[in-house]
Amino acid sequence: MNKTTFTVSVIAALALGVVGCGDDSGTTGGTGGTPTNMAMVRAAHLAPGVPSAEDTAVDILVNGQPSGITLEFGESSGFVELPPGDYIFGIAAAGSTNSVLDIGPVTLLAGDILNAIAYRDEASDAPVPVSAFAIPGVNTAPAGDGTLYVAHGADDALLDPVDVINTIPGACPEPILNDFEFGTVTDALALPAGTLNIGFSLDSTPECQLDAGPLAAPVTADVVTIAVAVDTDTSDGLAPAVYALLPTTEGEIPTLAAPETAQVRIAHLAPEVPAAGDTNVDILVNGNTAITDIEFREATGFIELPVGDYVFGIAPAGTDTPVFEFPATLEPDAILTVVAYRTVASGADAPVGVLVFDGSTDGLPMGSGRVIVGHGADDSLLDPVNVLNTGACPPPLLPNFEFGAVSDSLDLDIAGVNIAFNLPSSPECQVDAGPLAAPITDNVVTLLVAVDNDVDDASLAPAVYAIIGDFAGNDIPALEAAP
Repeated sequence: MNKTTFTVSVIAALALGVVGCGDDSGTTGGTGGTPTNMAMVRAAHLAPGVPSAEDTAVDILVNGQPSGITLEFGESSGFVELPPGDYIFGIAAAGSTNSVLDIGPVTLLAGDILNAIAYRDEASDAPVPVSAFAIPGVNTAPAGDGTLYVAHGADDALLDPVDVINTIPGACPEPILNDFEFGTVTDALALPAGTLNIGFSLDSTPECQLDAGPLAAPVTADVVTIAVAVDTDTSDGLAPAVYALLPTTEGEIPTLAAPETAQVRIAHLAPEVPAAGDTNVDILVNGNTAITDIEFREATGFIELPVGDYVFGIAPAGTDTPVFEFPATLEPDAILTVVAYRTVASGADAPVGVLVFDGSTDGLPMGSGRVIVGHGADDSLLDPVNVLNTGACPPPLLPNFEFGAVSDSLDLDIAGVNIAFNLPSSPECQVDAGPLAAPITDNVVTLLVAVDNDVDDASLAPAVYAIIGDFAGNDIPALEAAP
């Protein structure tokens, strides 16, 4: 890329295709600047194959004269202050003063902040296929929120129009942008700061089918972010990409990438929830029904979700009214199993709670298996309880193990362990329930969840269910009596 130092008198050439906006009072710019009596402009070159496939370098002209600014495809200038005034801007092949696109006269007012973005347009009247977007840069969102603009510069008939979807897991929401046409720019979208995972659905495909994406679009508090869709394949093929202009973008413009993800599995081990005759529940993700009809002793497979903050809910099947909700932050590459357990006898506000297990094998010695134990046995007689390894007691494997707790990882290099339960009121190492044969599998995480299948308090029917590795399906196996 050829970057040169240039004087204020020609910087106006950066306003590639802009239109005037704003007023002549001082404003605070979306670039994080201070009030100014100048305008601020930035140019970006997102027109693939322009002016030619062999050389995409362009010079910016002002009033027919070279400005000393050269941009190649995929590059942006930084923001520069300009004096208010009237300008005619042009684009020329690098080294030429023959403009292929003139815009103007353009009136820039004090306080204007504009992003001028060249995009490929086969229908353009210009000698080469190029047009330009002009997008404001002043953040208009409430304090703490960010402003997002989306521009459709993907010049392919297959992508005109396209639906832009917020890819909420499991949900089929109304598109953020329905029938979004080539050459158009959204109004300012005021959004909470964070990451918006967007996808694209072709007009010819079924509703909510994701044909491209999801892509992680950043929304930054108190600034403007611009996402520009581009088809980088200038022939009959498709090579869509979305470029992101942030307030600090200068030089190479980054493209949006697939979001980092975590894996989540849900298991239902809450007897008689929501009712004795019907244990089917739906799982809600951020208020949307994501998984339907999970019954007692059933586990889903692992589901890949973008990292971020979520609110998960458990609702009776066929409803979207949760009986229990819990927040969770999903970190990159996390492997989580969320187990619903009954909490009625404990007197909790909700009839169900969740045990969250980390299924990572990080740090697991070769040839060992990892066991994690969860206490979901809803009976006052079992709170707390000592978990015994009958082959090595004392001491207890898990002393004073409380209801609703999840143990640390137990890395064991044996083929199996016989576990039993000892009430705190009993002599040390006395087996009050069990022993049960718990398998240990090399290089695999086994989750053991204690459950009381008798829902009456002080009446016991304890069982331990084993979720081994990537198990999915109904009838989660219960441990059998040790031989």
